[in-house]
Amino acid sequence: MTTAKKIKQMVSSFPDDFVFVVSDLDCDVSQREAAARALQRMAERGEISKLCNGKYFKPRITMFGTLKPSPSQIAKEYLVKDGKTVGYLTGGTAFSRYSLTTQISSEIQIGTNQYRRPLNRGNYRISFVFQQNPIAESDTELLRLLDCIRFIKEIPGTTPSEACKRLMCIVENLGEQKKVKLIQYALKYTPFVRALLGAILENIGSSKAMTEPLRQSLNGISKYLLPISAIVLPNKLNWRIHEPSR
Repeated sequence: MTTAKKIKQMVSSFPDDFVFVVSDLDCDVSQREAAARALQRMAERGEISKLCNGKYFKPRITMFGTLKPSPSQIAKEYLVKDGKTVGYLTGGTAFSRYSLTTQISSEIQIGTNQYRRPLNRGNYRISFVFQQNPIAESDTELLRLLDCIRFIKEIPGTTPSEACKRLMCIVENLGEQKKVKLIQYALKYTPFVRALLGAILENIGSSKAMTEPLRQSLNGISKYLLPISAIVLPNKLNWRIHEPSR
């Protein structure tokens, strides 16, 4: 069997949307140059699609057309390394996951413990949000939730007041242990995130003992300017959250 046929057979075993490079193929190092040429020819014939230089994928064909790979496939080397979670999808992915917006972004944002420069991959821009907390697979949802609070003014297609209402529902449905973890992680976020989370927790009936670590972390003098209505968050002044002057 020729190298080209072997490569075609291997690629056929990959699932749709799977992004791969030559090193993902089960071939000897000495065959990789030939494998790279075979992949290039397959892309030219439309048998596979090219994401960017050296990266390919099997497109998923639907009644609505050809779909691009998921963000988790496009940026997977920044999410998992050697079997360990090193990053998580946030930004627009988190906004959509929590039904905070219906708009789809072409930017993929990743929470990471390392500072990285943004990069382009195909038609996508990948940017990185520095996360001070340790990143563990089991707690990435809580970090995404805190990121949504952090970027509440930047969520497209909605207002901070509407986003706050939705976030309150999400936080209210968390178990007590997850709320405690959420608070622990929030202590490494900026002050306005801590203040807004404290106000949300207080507003949904959380105990003073639960919210006290957030209150104690604030200096008691600063004001936090957020365009959130008192109708949505009637206790916001307790946390020194004020609407900006018009």
